[in-house]
Amino acid sequence: MQIWKKNFIVTFLLFVLIINAGTFFLVAAVHRNEFQKETDSAVMEAHNIGTAAAALSGFEAGAGRTAQMGIKYRENGTYIQIREQDTEAGREVINMLPFQVEYTGEKRVWKQKIEGRCFLGIENSVYDNGIKLYILSLRDITRLCRNQNSRIWGSALAALLLSDGIGMFLYTTMRRIYRPVNNIAHELRTPLTNIQGYAQYLKAGKLNPEDIFFAGQQIEQDARNLRDIVDKLLIMGSVREGEIKTESVSSDELLTELKKRYPTVRMNCRTERITGDKTLLLCLMDNLLSNAVRAGTQAELTLEKHKIIVKNDGPPIDGRKLAALNRDIRLAKNEVEGNGFGVSLCHEIARLHKARLKFESDDRSGTVVTMYCSGALKR
Repeated sequence: MQIWKKNFIVTFLLFVLIINAGTFFLVAAVHRNEFQKETDSAVMEAHNIGTAAAALSGFEAGAGRTAQMGIKYRENGTYIQIREQDTEAGREVINMLPFQVEYTGEKRVWKQKIEGRCFLGIENSVYDNGIKLYILSLRDITRLCRNQNSRIWGSALAALLLSDGIGMFLYTTMRRIYRPVNNIAHELRTPLTNIQGYAQYLKAGKLNPEDIFFAGQQIEQDARNLRDIVDKLLIMGSVREGEIKTESVSSDELLTELKKRYPTVRMNCRTERITGDKTLLLCLMDNLLSNAVRAGTQAELTLEKHKIIVKNDGPPIDGRKLAALNRDIRLAKNEVEGNGFGVSLCHEIARLHKARLKFESDDRSGTVVTMYCSGALKR
């Protein structure tokens, strides 16, 4: 497995752990706070029920009023039972519990689920006006439990979506950062192997001047290739950091330098100056011209006010590969020529200059690459 994929997996799993742990503790804290508030309210309610029942017991119509109070509480989702003793044999003042609950004679709070409904139970006693009453209160908290369950599933779904989003962002970012690395080793190994081979050839001795000249020429060419790869990697490093040096550059100065590298390419200048990073613009045009020269017999570069156009008369690019080039999608190794990150680097440079690259190709016009500029690239 590639190193960047291992890094992605480790980083992603760490993010998933943090997100899910954070979500769990947050939801648990919210639920605990809600349940505590509900418990405090239920305990206060049970105390008030007992106090009211003790006060009503001294009246002749107290039993009827207590029953009415029980009905009213039941309509609001609280079921009560009041006894004069803390045993099953104690006389019941009122009993509206939906199911049988065993007395313990102690103050307690508990949660009970039965037949799909949740109840918060309170057992308490009240001593008022010389009368001691034992109260059992069951508050229906089914809605609260359902809301909490919904919150749990919603939080789990949100954590999953957030993890997926972070995973996609991490994967895209890390693949984009490490994309050139996949080909660097191979690209560096090839010229280094050639240099090593020709060096051993020279060490063998007894060579005529033509052979020595040829070996030296090949070593020089491979060394130049190594330098080009390193230069592009250094340029790509500055591109990744997103820092460019914007300046007004003479178009003739750019074309003069490019003509030294590509003397056979036709170059047209229709704007006097270009605003942007000179090194990056040269790198972009160098990459595009290198591809154009390699793909056809004739190539042409044109600088306009808001455009940089590179043409060649080579065979047309098939639709799938053309779409990948326009969308900056990585191609398979057998479809990549050269070091494999030239086009991607051009897209990066274009984006830094608030521009975009467009690849067009057909039998009649050959291949045309246009950099459309809306920001820095102006006269």
